[in-house]
Amino acid sequence: MAIIRFSGFTVVRPTSASGRRGAAVIFAMLVVFITAAVAYSLLETGELEIRRALMITRRAVAVELSRQKITDAINALMSAQYEEKIPIGGNGYLEGLSRKLSSDGVTIAVYDEQGKFNLNNLVVNDAPSAVDIKIFKKLLRSLSLPEHLADTITDWIDPDMIPRNPGGAEDEYYLGLQPPALPGNRILLEPWEASLAKGFGEQEMARLLPYICALPGSVRLNINSATAQALSSHIEGLSVELANDIVMKRNIHPFSGIADFRSKLPQGASGVREEGLTDTSEYFRITAEVSKDNAWAKMEALVRANSEYFSYNVIWRRTI
Repeated sequence: MAIIRFSGFTVVRPTSASGRRGAAVIFAMLVVFITAAVAYSLLETGELEIRRALMITRRAVAVELSRQKITDAINALMSAQYEEKIPIGGNGYLEGLSRKLSSDGVTIAVYDEQGKFNLNNLVVNDAPSAVDIKIFKKLLRSLSLPEHLADTITDWIDPDMIPRNPGGAEDEYYLGLQPPALPGNRILLEPWEASLAKGFGEQEMARLLPYICALPGSVRLNINSATAQALSSHIEGLSVELANDIVMKRNIHPFSGIADFRSKLPQGASGVREEGLTDTSEYFRITAEVSKDNAWAKMEALVRANSEYFSYNVIWRRTI
């Protein structure tokens, strides 16, 4: 056996033939082990990439399917509008149409958005709408929320920099925040944007969201899909309790028009502002949720459907 000394360490080299053969065997086994480890690592990495690519593909297919289902829902909605066969629940949910469009692994939900108070009605032609601010304040009272939130959200939408009294807020307030901010000074695209305004905290938004929407421009309230709170807010002398009774009866026998609606109002509920009401809707929110082949996707869209010309416009569409 030969001993070879290097600086700091010693290597023992076998001198006999049998010793050299043993060392060669050990070296060969070490090479095989390292090669196998590297091959396994590459195989494992390759398998992970394959699984990842497969998941991405399945997700893309699910997203495209949700997009197709929203288009199908729009076409079905317009056909139902044309035939005037759209039963609408008290919360604006089109249960029959939604159930008809849903299938194995695909859930469709269609909502009539004109049954809620449209926050963008608060500002008309860049100026605050006193009538709609009054209506919104009544809605806030019915939900046990402070009335000054109507001034705050009006300031958030209107383009001027003059805060409304008593609860308005403009640049001076928002620039004093940490970090500093600015009001939107534009219409809302979605109702949750109200949470960016002063006073609209988590609790306030949770209570308010079921009763508000954000539709482009000034939009009329649909008496055949309006919530009891929305009806009560629009009509002087109509309490939420009486409005609930109207909604229950309306869900069985929808109103044929504004005159029919007026005739069904209880005594004392005389303050009907007809120019703010309608018995049909144009704006609908559609969600399509797909859960198939170990993949999930959900898409939502706000649609304006024109039954007269059998056309529609997708205001916005997003993947959730």
